[in-house]
Amino acid sequence: MPRKDVIKMKRKSLKEWFQYVADRRASFSFTVGSILFGAYYYVKPVSLELGIYKPLQVALGFFSGKYLGVIFVVLSVIKLIGLILDINYLKLPLYFALLFLWSLLSICFFIALCMGYPNYLWILTGMIGFLSTNIIGQTENDTWRGAGG
Repeated sequence: MPRKDVIKMKRKSLKEWFQYVADRRASFSFTVGSILFGAYYYVKPVSLELGIYKPLQVALGFFSGKYLGVIFVVLSVIKLIGLILDINYLKLPLYFALLFLWSLLSICFFIALCMGYPNYLWILTGMIGFLSTNIIGQTENDTWRGAGG
């Protein structure tokens, strides 16, 4: 028997779908951006000979390189499914997992900067993490209205 939330989502008009996405644009852009980052990182892994990636390799060990891209893609796709089907149990925990990965990237790039490898990536990855915290406020507001974020 199909789940009620899946049936509810199928009956929405195109205008309602656009409004649903617009109301959750921070969450959708964070998720789709994470998918694109992971896919690009998988296809074009960076050279670990570059000094800025040494702290990341130490922190993640085996999961650095292409595997980091796979982790981003898998977590983001599952979160996207949760967003589309409006399943809170998929959306919120995976948001925190992705936020952790973005924060870890930012910290590792900052450590590389402190080690003498100039880079600006710590600013960009940190900004992605900080801006994504808007999703939590959005989730709290939507939860009170019964919509989920």
